[in-house]
Amino acid sequence: MINIIKTKKTGILLAMFLNLGAASAVHSFPNSNNLNVTDAYLELEKSKYGNGLVPVGTIDVKHLEIIRLKPDVVNFSVTVNSEGLTLTEASEINDKKIKEFKDYLIKLGLSDKSLTSVGYDNQEKEEIVYKKVAGIERQYKARYSIFISIEDNDSFMKVKEVLGQHNIYELVGESQTPNSDSYNFIINAIANSEKEADKKARDIYYAIVEKLNKLNLDTTSIAATDVSAYSPDGLKEKHQTITHRLAISTDKIDEIGKIIGKAQELDIIVNNDARYDVSTKAKQKAIEDVEPLLLQKLEDKATSFLSKKYILGAPTRIDITDLAIVEKLNNNYSFEDRGSIRMGIGMDRYLKKGVDISIQSEQKMQLIITGTFEMLKQKVNE
Repeated sequence: MINIIKTKKTGILLAMFLNLGAASAVHSFPNSNNLNVTDAYLELEKSKYGNGLVPVGTIDVKHLEIIRLKPDVVNFSVTVNSEGLTLTEASEINDKKIKEFKDYLIKLGLSDKSLTSVGYDNQEKEEIVYKKVAGIERQYKARYSIFISIEDNDSFMKVKEVLGQHNIYELVGESQTPNSDSYNFIINAIANSEKEADKKARDIYYAIVEKLNKLNLDTTSIAATDVSAYSPDGLKEKHQTITHRLAISTDKIDEIGKIIGKAQELDIIVNNDARYDVSTKAKQKAIEDVEPLLLQKLEDKATSFLSKKYILGAPTRIDITDLAIVEKLNNNYSFEDRGSIRMGIGMDRYLKKGVDISIQSEQKMQLIITGTFEMLKQKVNE
């Protein structure tokens, strides 16, 4: 008869009675040839082993066993990104995506705890937002590059004032030539056609020249002109972004394709970190299934260590410890390309390249069973 007691520690504690009654406490006798025990102790042993056998000591044995397990749980993560003008807006968008995804998981039979947060980050970023001109599909920009010679600081300030009247504020010296009095400025003009843009830029140039003539400062020359299609100047807007990483753990392996498909439908990133494992429940079941065999092997090993004048008694302690997975066997599935594993008819349509969900067909787990048995000897009749 085997009595199994579950403990909080890793492993299982077993008390084995083998139809011999309750196991006694550990006893050890320094001289097993000359037994010296009390009458009360002998009476206790009679009820357990009969009149002919008495414990004379204990023997400790250990056995290592490797069992094969089939993965029944898949773990992977997804990333939900959202963006808004405010943190509240970005958060609401993120929460809406997660709720719809979670509701779908529950619909597939996953528990409410299958989806858990493992990472959260929010940042502020600047984005260029272009202004649109109503009714106009394309605009053009004319660019005139102008050279001007300026002899002294007083003339420089007067030229700057004239240019400022036309919203031109950059007057750049030609640094290639030391002590040069040559400067450059740019005239830009935007219009709805190339011809109109060029005319506007030219008109600005002539207006500047006219004003400089009145100041006796007209030493300008056109260096280059250009007219091209124009993208309107953008306005910088600050946006809030949220990155929310969620872990998924489920034993619904047959539904993985549907889960990935729903995630991609919601623009949720499926991270390439799928990992298959054996659940605690499956491990415990596997251990319970091999317990009788392990106990027999442990008993046989203990018996083999005893000389013929001793008999193996009942165990006083049995422990089974499960260690880490010692080997993950390669899967037996074939790939057409990375992430396109054949898991069932039509399932590959849910998968996206870069998402590797290969399955280990088996895993190996190492078990160690240790025990202490009483050593028995025939009672010597006086």
